[in-house]
Amino acid sequence: MKNHCINSINKNVDYSSCDSPAVFILDNGEDTFAVHLETLLDCLRMAEDHGHVPAIDAAWWQQVINYADSHL
Repeated sequence: MKNHCINSINKNVDYSSCDSPAVFILDNGEDTFAVHLETLLDCLRMAEDHGHVPAIDAAWWQQVINYADSHL
């Protein structure tokens, strides 16, 4: 059974064991990190809320939510 790895940044994880629809593996030469799609979307939402990125259309956010609900 896979682990539910939502909203986490983990160091040296076995990304194949997570339910996240997408896992981005980052390597800085010393450590490898798995960043889950949900985490990146949370960061994007916070950046939008604080005015660091332009506003994203509400219909796009709803589409992301609907997709996540149907795939988790």
